[in-house]
Amino acid sequence: MGEIICHVCQKECNEQHDGGYSTVPKIKHYQVTRCSRDKEKPERDKGTFNHSPMLAYIFNKFYLSYINNPISETIPPSRTLLKTSIDGEKWSSAIELFPPYKVSFNKYCLYANMHHRMGFFISKRRKLYGLGFYGLSLNTEEFPNNGKGIGRVIREIQPNGQLGEIYFIRYNLHAGWDEKNTIYPYYLNSKDLEFINDCEELLSNKLLTQKWWEEDRSKDGFYSIEDGKAFTYYQVSDLETIGFWKWGKASISQDKGLTWAPLTKQPSIVTAGGKCWAEKITNTKYALVYNPTNDNTHRWPLAVTTSNDGKNYYGMNCLTNWVSPRKYFGLHKYYGPSYPTGLTAGSDPPPGHYTWIVYSMNKEDIWLSKVDLYNNHSFESANRDEFENWGFIQPKWGEIKLIDNHKGTISAINRDPYEMLMLQRWECGRNKGKIQFEFYVKNYNKRNVQLELLDTNNQTLVCLYYSPEGTLVIKDNLELESLKTIRYRVDAWESYSIGWNDNKASIKLIKSEFEFSFGLGDKLIGSIVFKINYTNLPITKKTKINSSDLINADYPTEPTSFLVRNFSRVE
Repeated sequence: MGEIICHVCQKECNEQHDGGYSTVPKIKHYQVTRCSRDKEKPERDKGTFNHSPMLAYIFNKFYLSYINNPISETIPPSRTLLKTSIDGEKWSSAIELFPPYKVSFNKYCLYANMHHRMGFFISKRRKLYGLGFYGLSLNTEEFPNNGKGIGRVIREIQPNGQLGEIYFIRYNLHAGWDEKNTIYPYYLNSKDLEFINDCEELLSNKLLTQKWWEEDRSKDGFYSIEDGKAFTYYQVSDLETIGFWKWGKASISQDKGLTWAPLTKQPSIVTAGGKCWAEKITNTKYALVYNPTNDNTHRWPLAVTTSNDGKNYYGMNCLTNWVSPRKYFGLHKYYGPSYPTGLTAGSDPPPGHYTWIVYSMNKEDIWLSKVDLYNNHSFESANRDEFENWGFIQPKWGEIKLIDNHKGTISAINRDPYEMLMLQRWECGRNKGKIQFEFYVKNYNKRNVQLELLDTNNQTLVCLYYSPEGTLVIKDNLELESLKTIRYRVDAWESYSIGWNDNKASIKLIKSEFEFSFGLGDKLIGSIVFKINYTNLPITKKTKINSSDLINADYPTEPTSFLVRNFSRVE
């Protein structure tokens, strides 16, 4: 097959959380599931291993499923949970889509271990089905996609939220499982003929069922290609399909997935064992989302590259420019944002021209990103102060919202002891510019509230730290050495004016009658960031995978907040 070429990423990214890539402007991140061992939570929500999210949009609603284990990836009981949302921001409580499945092999294997490479199926009749795979982990180092599992299950998800009966759609016959020794019926035993027809439709779709191979691993000729993990694909034409797998492998089919060219490693796609997501955005734009690093246990950043023909990729941008501290220990809980997945095939288009990507952070929290990949990834900055022009990171125990449309007042509140909340506005890397805004800090907890100016590669040019005691510390862009310390107005509005011209810039606090000037060197101002930071626990490539639980991670804290209003560019 011809090579799939990523022209800008033929070597591993650097070790920064953003990999040294500029962030896609206006991207919005919502934390859907925040792991916790809160004793008041339902039992199904207490698991601190949450991973492999899947996403669909139908019936004017988002559907998100993910695997939930108590602590570790390879130690059940294991289940698949389901959440729904109208807008992608506010989510329902989790319900159990596929419950734990009891078996009895040894002290490690008293339950099956859930796995899924395909979470949803939308039939031609516009019926939504959830899918899962009951695998077996016979010891703590054996993953459930080993071909020894029980089989794949399916059930209908109705528009009113009701769930249909669970059926097996395919047994792992070669591993000894069939109708006689499993607890759910075979789909052909259903009395619903339309359900049977939908199952047959899925079973006949070679592109969709190719995702199943690594969990099944049968030799019965059902799969077009018996190789590869975490298959994802897009169709370039009516016949030509390009498929991608873990570890930077790819192949091309000229007959809609009936046959494939040999699976080959693509030298320019530098990645490890985190999943890749491939999506056709428009008829002339394609996207690949993956971790451009060879480090399989420290998976960051999550990045995107785009193509006009599906084969030659140009430009690399960061989707996630941070890595949260891992709050709870678990076996095989690797660091970073990984396992990206977009909307399942057959989904309706959600409102707006956005691409929706769901992923897990540290294999314990589930996040959803709303990003505009239709337009070029340039640092264009709108003159008008509209909420859509901002990007942000919103933890589940935090909130970012527009509270006054006339003044463009944005409120940000964070109650999470470890997650960062961030609000970001892009300034397009102009040689000359000026922005004005008002800023109000309300800090009742021992957190950092920060205002940062970043260059076009996300590097900090200058940082302002606001302490709970009313001290403002200005730090530089290199060693974050303190350059100036002043008092700031606690629980009061302050007016800011930030201007720059060529290689010089200044920050004015007008009401406090303070001005600070600094040099830019050869850098250009790319964005301004407001954030409420987590505890200072840096995650690096040297952070050990076997680190212990963090203290006081189970409950929200007292809030820290800020307000921004009247943000404008002065020409």
